[in-house]
Amino acid sequence: MRIAAIQTYMSWDKKDNVERQVELVHKAADNGAKIISLDELSNTIYFPFEQNPKYFSWAEDENGETISTFREVAKERQINLIVPIFEVDNSFFYNTAFVINDKGEIVGKYRKTHLPQEEWFNEYYFFKVGDLGFPVFKLGDITIGVVICHDRHFPETVRSEVVKGAQIVFIPSVAAFKEIWELELQAHAVFNTAYIAGINRIGKEYPSQKEEYFGDTLVVNPLGEIISRLGKEEGIVYADINISELTQARIKRPFLKKRLNSYGL
Repeated sequence: MRIAAIQTYMSWDKKDNVERQVELVHKAADNGAKIISLDELSNTIYFPFEQNPKYFSWAEDENGETISTFREVAKERQINLIVPIFEVDNSFFYNTAFVINDKGEIVGKYRKTHLPQEEWFNEYYFFKVGDLGFPVFKLGDITIGVVICHDRHFPETVRSEVVKGAQIVFIPSVAAFKEIWELELQAHAVFNTAYIAGINRIGKEYPSQKEEYFGDTLVVNPLGEIISRLGKEEGIVYADINISELTQARIKRPFLKKRLNSYGL
């Protein structure tokens, strides 16, 4: 199965962001992608750079324009989509990734669990800690997991989903510090003998932004090898997921088989 990750920039215009990504999703579908992921908070700039209540008006629920639009696209093109947005649900706010199947149905969602709270990353101000655990989702013949950005710093996140059957874990992110980006994604792939797709954005979004979002969206195979990546330009990263390759990796490096129940995971 071919997967794709969309790497682009964000403007302050939500409608423009959605429309541009819809075009990129169509392009990915034209090139055979069956599972396509957008990046973290995919319809807005990274607004938690400051604590400003005006951004709460940007939150949407599953019936909002963004998810409704991508559900239509998924159904029309018969593709599966991962669409992360600023979610409001019963007056609570979350950093959420919606998983939409090729019938345009919402099969589930993941809510970001580990929230940074420091200069330029004021996520506790906006988001409630995710309350859905670490679910996995069946999309055709593939079982996927999703964790979001800061979650990748915690090995238990990806491991929890792989133990539940995830063969590939998508990590939509807004990352500005590149030092351990590649290292962490490769480590997750090796430790879990799973495919890992890290999705990042590019560009600068506000005048005081110190570091430009560096892109470097990439896919790592179960042996820890980077099989597809993009630099700082807008584009689409493709990778062909081969379950037999995953099986052979788990025969070669049977780490999961040797796990102990005493870990508690």
